[in-house]
Amino acid sequence: EGKFCEAYLRVALTPGNGAMYWLPRYIGFGRALDMILNSKTVDADEALRIGLVDYVVPPDKLAEKVKEQAEWFANGPPKQFGLVKRTMLRATNADFETEQMWTTYEQAVHGFLHPHTQEAIKAFVEKREPKYD
Repeated sequence: EGKFCEAYLRVALTPGNGAMYWLPRYIGFGRALDMILNSKTVDADEALRIGLVDYVVPPDKLAEKVKEQAEWFANGPPKQFGLVKRTMLRATNADFETEQMWTTYEQAVHGFLHPHTQEAIKAFVEKREPKYD
């Protein structure tokens, strides 16, 4: 079973590798501070409950889950995956109105007009899986 710990303070270091930035965004400021200040170990079930991880699978199902996720990303709309990540990262530092403006822009310029979107809409209407080039 997986376990997670920000153990930097056990060796008198400040957490690095983006932990101070990402951890509060994933699990909330209070939980992140508790985890870091107390070098608290979180088991897999707790990590799932607080949003530190998205999935918990038994070891014998791990390869199957990884394959399922890899197939989704390999066969999905590549341009839109990147746009979602970029827009979501930008939205974490924007007010609601600015985020809505950017989302509308992304949909108009890179969404509805993009060949991948056109293929996905056509595939949906035809009740088939889209094929992206």
